[in-house]
Amino acid sequence: MRKSDYILWQDLKKGKEEAVTEMMQYYYADLYQYSLKIAGDVDLGKDCIQEVFMEIWTKREKLGDVQYIKPYLFKSIRRRIIQYKTQKKKELDQIEGEVDIVFSHEDFLVQELNSQERQAKLIDALNQLSKRQKEAIYLKFYEGLSYEQISEIMGITYQPLYNLIYKSLKLLREYMTALILTLFFSVLAFHSK
Repeated sequence: MRKSDYILWQDLKKGKEEAVTEMMQYYYADLYQYSLKIAGDVDLGKDCIQEVFMEIWTKREKLGDVQYIKPYLFKSIRRRIIQYKTQKKKELDQIEGEVDIVFSHEDFLVQELNSQERQAKLIDALNQLSKRQKEAIYLKFYEGLSYEQISEIMGITYQPLYNLIYKSLKLLREYMTALILTLFFSVLAFHSK
């Protein structure tokens, strides 16, 4: 039976090595996918995950209590990747604390989009969103995190986050409505010939 996040965190703080192992078992796959999205580099993602777990282990006695481990780890990975990118580029104004998530075909098995053309259009629409909009959409709908958890990870308060996701969905809806109308009229034009 899986331990609660709180108990697992307490075990970690007490120095039980199996707590880190369990965390890695529970969260590694999600952390890997998220780090790959924001880093765009497999090796960098893996390195950052390893560094985060090592840092958690070495600083375990100084860590505060954590209710939910997954958002804590996501925030740590995000911060680590941004730090790496900042050091590498040496131009903080280009980074602006944002990460760029690129949606790919593998991310989508949406039942409503039964044609490759519509799927490609949705991916185009998602990739037209701002970096912060893409990250918020990814965390909400692909990782299933709550607004509070996403707010903590992204470092923005609840209401601006809610507005960000609302505007993102509105833009996607408008884009997809335009696509459906275009497809509808092209079908009509084809059948009228």
